[in-house]
Amino acid sequence: MSCPRHDAAWLRGIGILSADEMKIHGHSGETVTIICSYSWASTNVKYFCRNPCEDSKDILVKSDQSPTGRYTRKDAGEGTFTVNITDLQESDSGIYWCRVDRSVKDTYQKVILTVSNEHQTDGHVSPSLYVLGPLMFTAVGLTVIFIIFGAVLCIWNNQKKNLHSSKGK
Repeated sequence: MSCPRHDAAWLRGIGILSADEMKIHGHSGETVTIICSYSWASTNVKYFCRNPCEDSKDILVKSDQSPTGRYTRKDAGEGTFTVNITDLQESDSGIYWCRVDRSVKDTYQKVILTVSNEHQTDGHVSPSLYVLGPLMFTAVGLTVIFIIFGAVLCIWNNQKKNLHSSKGK
């Protein structure tokens, strides 16, 4: 098993590395939830590992194993799997990878986690849940398209009714 050691642009170009890189900030003692997206892999083995992901010691959670320690995962098989890291520590800062085993070449999504001791004092609470990736943008885009399509159908149907009623008079 080997995580990416190649140029990220090259990996994106051949579809091995997701174009979306997640940058996540958390605070010591808190929990952060990372949502990794994937496609066409509901039954594939999924990993969340710490860079350099060169061997099993770097794997923090794996979908075919029970999670242990501060790292948990959930995969509903619907295009995302979530990883929770509890009791964050500054030493958790670093690069991680969401990985999906594929028959030809595994796919990766880069996660950059920064953990600090500083808490905001202005009353603003930083969100712990980060939803990034193509799945979210696709869902929003499709929703907008369906709403526009529905509105066009309603307008067309009303005009058609008006045309028929005016012909009948």
